[in-house]
Amino acid sequence: KLPVDDADAFQQWLLTGFEDPGGKGMFAPRGPLSPSHYIRVFRRYTGQTPFAFLSDLRLREAAHCLEQGMTVSETALHVGLGNLSYFIRLFRQRYGQTPKQYQLGLTSRKK
Repeated sequence: KLPVDDADAFQQWLLTGFEDPGGKGMFAPRGPLSPSHYIRVFRRYTGQTPFAFLSDLRLREAAHCLEQGMTVSETALHVGLGNLSYFIRLFRQRYGQTPKQYQLGLTSRKK
C-alpha cells in the first residue's frame, strides 16, 4: 500500500508538468512500484486516473487562457495540446462549446 504522501507528490508532479505534450513519461516507474500500480493508487486517492486529472487541469488552464485573450492556437500549445483538432474536441466535450465560442461568449457577457 502506498502512503497518501506519494499520491499527493504524484499529483503535484502532474500539476507542475502539465505542459508536457501527451504527458510523455507520465507513467515512468517511480520508486519500487510499477506504473500501473501508481495509476491505481492515484485513482484511489483522487477519483481520477492521472490522464483524466491532467486533461482536466489542461482544460481549466485553457479556459483561463482564453479568458485572458490568448488565441485558440496559442492556448492549445500553452497547455501542451499541439493537435488543434484534438484540443477543440476535448474542450467541446468539457464545456459544451468550442474554445472560440467560449471566448466569444465571454465578450458578449461583458457588454
